[in-house]
Amino acid sequence: MSLSGATPRGVDSIFLISSADHGVTWKYIDTLINKDQSNALGAIKFDGSSLVEVADEKFLLATPTRNGRQHDGTSVFRFRDISSGELETENGKLRELNHIPLQTTFSLGQRGGGQSDYDEGNAPAGVVFPQFTLEERPTFFQIFQTGHGLND
Repeated sequence: MSLSGATPRGVDSIFLISSADHGVTWKYIDTLINKDQSNALGAIKFDGSSLVEVADEKFLLATPTRNGRQHDGTSVFRFRDISSGELETENGKLRELNHIPLQTTFSLGQRGGGQSDYDEGNAPAGVVFPQFTLEERPTFFQIFQTGHGLND
């Protein structure tokens, strides 16, 4: 399970825990993304994470705070080794395999959203995530299908 790590100043990391007994007990594995790694990718932080498995490959989906948005779509990271909590790196920093942006036609105002999930069995819908405007908060929760897979 991936979780956002928060301090009194807010979220500053995403970490990985595991259970071998269906959630009776949990073991800390490692920090997946810390503040310095976020900054190296042009983000203030990442949160809203999800773990995904596709064709025996494991991925972390996480939502960056960047470009002036609290939630700026979804970033995709591939695990090198999930058992040790190791994500792929490139040139000494985390490798962001893909970034799935917000739908630009959704609103002309300030948008946010991206806490996401993906199911290999629902490939035509792609990654799904919420999207909202800060000016007009919807009276109900909305989820959008992006039509984007993890690699496109």
